[in-house]
Amino acid sequence: MSGPSVRYLNAPDALREKATRDEEPAAGLDPTRVAAAEAVLAARANHYPVTALADVDLLASDLSRAQNKVTERVRALRAISATAHSMRCHGTTYGYPLVTKIAMSLYDYASKAAGTDEQLEVIEAHVEALRAILVGRLTEDGGPVGQEIVHSLRLAVEGVPAERRK
Repeated sequence: MSGPSVRYLNAPDALREKATRDEEPAAGLDPTRVAAAEAVLAARANHYPVTALADVDLLASDLSRAQNKVTERVRALRAISATAHSMRCHGTTYGYPLVTKIAMSLYDYASKAAGTDEQLEVIEAHVEALRAILVGRLTEDGGPVGQEIVHSLRLAVEGVPAERRK
């Protein structure tokens, strides 16, 4: 008795079809469309620090709530995690991979943190690092300053590990 027959399907590449010229679908991406997309990204990149700073303000507000109301810590940490998760998706797109890296670290840390005072200090260091990067417009890896920020945060995370929430 033989096994069931298997049939492989090749899914169409809809994105390539949308991005190529109608008259020359095999020619590759249309340079005009690519240039237009790059122009949109460049315009948004110029405004990105302002938009991202609004997220940092939200992080700071939730952190303040966690610091000032012990009964609000779990909810505040969830809100911090959610905002950090959102931030980690955009930084690299707009030329701020350092924001992505730090937001990922913050998300990972806040998602596991029980909310001790020491852990909130580590979270605060992340929030202030994000603010400094955006205010200083530290693009790409941020150079020596950016690398020092990443190194300092790594030491802080290692020094005060996040405990799993129960």
